[in-house]
Amino acid sequence: MSRQLNVLSLQPWYGGSHRDFNDGWISHSRHVWETIGLPGENWKWRMRFAAIELTQKVRDRAAAGRSWDAVVCTDMLNVAELKSLSRSIRDLPIVCYFHENQFAYPNRGAKKPDHHFLFTNFVSAIAADAIWFNSAFNLTTLTDGIEALSSQATDFDSERHVELVKAKARVMPPGISIPELDFQAVAAARRQRVESGEPLRLLWAARWEYDKNPDDLLRTLDLLAQQKVPFVISVLGEESIRIPESMTRIKTRYQSQVINWGYQQSRGEYWRVLTESDVILSTADHEFFGVSVAEAIAAGCWPLLPNRQAYPEAIAATGSAENARRFLYPQTAKQLATKIRQLHQNRNWDWDGLSTLSAAKQALRWGSVAEAFDSELEKWVR
Repeated sequence: MSRQLNVLSLQPWYGGSHRDFNDGWISHSRHVWETIGLPGENWKWRMRFAAIELTQKVRDRAAAGRSWDAVVCTDMLNVAELKSLSRSIRDLPIVCYFHENQFAYPNRGAKKPDHHFLFTNFVSAIAADAIWFNSAFNLTTLTDGIEALSSQATDFDSERHVELVKAKARVMPPGISIPELDFQAVAAARRQRVESGEPLRLLWAARWEYDKNPDDLLRTLDLLAQQKVPFVISVLGEESIRIPESMTRIKTRYQSQVINWGYQQSRGEYWRVLTESDVILSTADHEFFGVSVAEAIAAGCWPLLPNRQAYPEAIAATGSAENARRFLYPQTAKQLATKIRQLHQNRNWDWDGLSTLSAAKQALRWGSVAEAFDSELEKWVR
């Protein structure tokens, strides 16, 4: 029988998709929550100091009489440090949700990974009572990374610790916040637009960072222009402090074809762009789940995604091997441009296959997913 829990959510990076995940679950949960969050900035310092900062905030609340049944945190927090510093929650079950892991995070240029962050993920996975992952790709790259890192220590039993991590791990894809829309009408309008021969409305939605590979987006658009493939494009996402040069070139070079640009100030505007787009593109070198892509597919966009990271898993969720051929491209910008050109030339799209994929993503509404998250959390409270 289900019960209502008092849950403490500790968010070392309370911003972006991490905040959306936390708030989306809470808004549909049957449990009572209290969130303590730190700003989503300076990620390296967050991972080093979050346990210390959050411990003091937890102590203040505990001293004021607050108590909880369970703790939920994320991979940017060192769970072992948290337990050692926070006596009031040390004996509570702690669930650590891995949005990403540092073992599979791409390094800029020739930089070597900082082993401190790798060990933070490793130790947290061991110290937490349960560890949840947004994709099997995320889980697999963590355990593979632990094995590779541990192999450098000649007298360390990595196999035993990897098995310990796997035993407490579960893949729990996040929910997405989908508005109440007439998706049949949206799909009908898109089909009419595509089959009438209008220029395809492309969409790219991601953080403006190097790991999302905007350079390949520019290369793709340049190839389409060279091949005289007509298009318009919406380039969405949260701008970084240092805007990649390729983004500036896209805005300048394709000014007449850019119909939406940058961060959308409201969810309504964001979803308007999604529903009015035809094809969602990704060029990412790093993606552990891909919320914006999942949202675009839920809105009915045709996905063209690189055959790497978590994308094959996302497409395979429909159970159709044929979808991999339709919706994935091997690796390069040239291959992506070829796929777009083919969609432009052949307007007889597989609308039934796209509808099946869209329905699979619409099933990730928080209203449905939160129930499974709540029930799984309850298993750890005795």
